[in-house]
Amino acid sequence: MVVIGTFDWPKTIASGDFYCPSCSGPRKFRQRTFRPFLTVYFIPLIPIGGKQEYTECMTCKKRFHRSVLCEAPSAGPNSFSNDMLQVLALTILEDGHVSDAEIARALDVQRLIGQSQLSQDELIGACSRLRSKPVTLAGFLWSGKNRWSRDEKISMVQAVFAVAGAEGEISRSRLVALMKTQEVLGLSAEEFQNSITEAEQIKF
Repeated sequence: MVVIGTFDWPKTIASGDFYCPSCSGPRKFRQRTFRPFLTVYFIPLIPIGGKQEYTECMTCKKRFHRSVLCEAPSAGPNSFSNDMLQVLALTILEDGHVSDAEIARALDVQRLIGQSQLSQDELIGACSRLRSKPVTLAGFLWSGKNRWSRDEKISMVQAVFAVAGAEGEISRSRLVALMKTQEVLGLSAEEFQNSITEAEQIKF
């Protein structure tokens, strides 16, 4: 009797720190690539598919698409504006639906806090791209904290607060997400509170 099966031949190609969506905190990861092989008597002989990649959390062992790493965009004059766009889109998506009020508020936020113009099509496009990816708001903020200045971090908090309250009362899940921005960005309680107070005074 011939014993035939398949085997995924994994190889670690990178490792480091990332924000795990499952653990909801910073963790170690390893980036792995694998290719399935047909085995005969448990010996891999024939490749039966192309190479695939995944990111594995070293704590919970869950696997994610590589986009979970929230790789930083290339440095450039519009890098912070691009980051702000991602934060606005992720805040909108946090509660599972997109409303006209949230879109309108996010466009105002980019103009008044991000200090750049943003079209509705660009914002909706960003929401569409991010909807199918395992990137969380906390994860993206964690990935960007080392490339943003203190003032830019405060702008991010204000953007999250403004969009979270676009429809009036801030939901419990969004309140939790907002409070997490202080910890993720490494802001003091005073810096966080002052940023919220300043955001409340902005006329959208």
